[in-house]
This record gives sequence, C-alpha cells and structure tokens, in this order.
Amino acid sequence: MPDSSPILSVATLVSAFVGAVFGALVDRIRRRVESRPRFRIGVGVYENLKGRGRSLTITNVGLDPVRQYHVALFHPGRGSLMVFHGDDSELVFPQYPEQRNVFRCPTKLREPQPVDVPTHLKDWFHRLRDKPISAPAFDDFRLRLVLRNSELVLFEDQGLGNHVAKELYEDVTGHPIEQHVKEVYYRSKASRWVEFVRNRRLRRMLSRVEKERPTKG
Repeated sequence: MPDSSPILSVATLVSAFVGAVFGALVDRIRRRVESRPRFRIGVGVYENLKGRGRSLTITNVGLDPVRQYHVALFHPGRGSLMVFHGDDSELVFPQYPEQRNVFRCPTKLREPQPVDVPTHLKDWFHRLRDKPISAPAFDDFRLRLVLRNSELVLFEDQGLGNHVAKELYEDVTGHPIEQHVKEVYYRSKASRWVEFVRNRRLRRMLSRVEKERPTKG
C-alpha cells in the first residue's frame, strides 16, 4: 500500500499557506475599513453678540483620531466656499473619538465685520459658472470636510450639502425655501464590525475611567 503521508504533508502546507495569506488579506481590509474617518454632523443655529447664523457640530465617530480639517461647501458650477469656521480656543485637533468640534457661519451681522460673509454668500448663490442667475437650484451642493493643507476629502455628503445650502440661502436672502428638508442629523455609514469595535473600545474606556475615579470617604 503506497505511503500517502508526503501528499498529505504538501496539502497541509498549501492549505496553511493559503489560510495565512487569506487571513492577512482580510486583516488588512478590516484595518483599512476601521481606520476610515467617520463623522456625525448636526446642523443647528447660534446667536451671539456679533450676530446669528448656522452651526455644524461635528463628532468623530470613527476608531482613530482625525487630523485638522476645514469645512467646505462645494458646487461643481461655483467651486468651494469656506464660510464655516471654528474658534481656535474651542477646536480640538487631533480630534479623538467622541470629541466634538463646532463650526459657525454668520448669516446676520449686528455690527460690521472685516469680512461680510452674508453678502459674500448671497453673491455666491446668485452666480453660476461666472454668470448671474435669479435663484439657485438646490440639487448639487456637497458639504465636505477636507484635510488641511491638502486636497484629501475626509467626508462628503450631497444631501447634507443641499440642506445646508438651502438654510444659508434662506437666511441671507429672506426667501423661504418651499421644498424644506427636515433632516438635520447626518452620519457617515459604518459597518457593523466597525460599530462593534468602536462600542467595545468605548466600554473599556468608560470602565477604566470608573476604576481610576477616586472614591469618596
């Protein structure tokens, strides 16, 4: 009866090699998915001594810290407009998971400012490909988070961009938008695995904080 042990040994080695390669590939894909920046963005209003306007509260819901970025409202016929800015004393970068940054865009000014953002916004909306128009169509605006000093787009959403554009236009012109968008809360999509790992890390972090908290008495 012929000895089949050499054949089995080769088959075992091949199977182990294929398994190792497949496991490494899956692990690499999983790490890439986990490290992708993810954000939760809330749209609101603000008011202070200088005036009032619209605000964006941006929370890092990914698994890794995010480097400094800026907010841009993009339209293919108008280019990018950066009118949302944060207070340097409030912004946190790198932005760790669950940390928030708030960016504001003034739409009504109580006193003159170095940059008249409302007027600039109104002019931007009323031009398309360098030609004047009576009113914009809110169907192709996109809100972007762009890594600072680069062209890398960390986040882009057309629905959110159209919504923000409508709100800004209504504020600076006083013209109500008939087709009002009710959604004011947006979140970049994440897989169930990313959500599981993220929640597990948060639970561990909270447990560590509870253990390190000094007890009374």
